[in-house]
Amino acid sequence: MTVGRELRHPAVTGDSMDPDEVVGPRFRVYRSPAGYVRCDHPDRAELTGRDAREALQAIASLAEGPSTPVLVDLRVTHSVCREARKAFATSPVPSRIAMYVESSLSRVIANFFIGVSGPSVPTRMFSDLDAAQRWLLDDR
Repeated sequence: MTVGRELRHPAVTGDSMDPDEVVGPRFRVYRSPAGYVRCDHPDRAELTGRDAREALQAIASLAEGPSTPVLVDLRVTHSVCREARKAFATSPVPSRIAMYVESSLSRVIANFFIGVSGPSVPTRMFSDLDAAQRWLLDDR
């Protein structure tokens, strides 16, 4: 990886960070005690294809088997480019995706992803975190 695009994960860096967390330039991916992986983005993040591929790599490194549900927090995300939407939509890593939204912009991003990108796994949008978590873990 190039300078400025460092991913921090204990398995790679050898430092004493939480082994259930990977932090990249535009994401934080971590394992929830409830059994899903969560991906958060910083305020006003503009996600590129590279960001998506790195986040998916981080999700895969924390996944517990082939059927890992993923919660994506889009509440403060500003934009997701076409290449990033395609990467997320075609990834074999998550078993289902809950998109956690709040603002009208995050709802537009989620609706566009669901309606246009055609994710390959069950995907739903939620404004209630508890409902999103229940849905993610419903088939476990």
